[in-house]
Amino acid sequence: MLLTTGYLSVLLGAYLSGSTDSPAVGIIVGALLFLIVTPVLLLLSIVYVRVLLEIVVVLFRISDNTAETVRLLAGREDDAAPRPAEPTEELTDTNDGERTG
Repeated sequence: MLLTTGYLSVLLGAYLSGSTDSPAVGIIVGALLFLIVTPVLLLLSIVYVRVLLEIVVVLFRISDNTAETVRLLAGREDDAAPRPAEPTEELTDTNDGERTG
C-alpha cells in the first residue's frame, strides 16, 4: 500500500514537473518517469526488506549459538552429540621414542 502511494506520488510529481510546456508533454514525461522510477523504487524496497529479514535470521542464529554455548559450559549435555572416546595409547615421537603428547 505504501509502495502504491509512493508510485502515485512519483507519477503526479512527474506530471506536474512536465506540465509547464503543454499537457501532452507533461503526460508523456510523467509516464516515462513513472516507468523508469517505479521499478527502481520497487527494487530498492525489495532489497531493503531482504536485508531486514537477513538481520532477523542472523539474530536468531546468534541466539541459538549462545544458548548452545551456555548449555555446554554449564555441563548439561543432555541432547548434545557424544564426546569422542579418550585415547588409550600414549602418544610417542617416532624419532626418539620420547613422549611428546
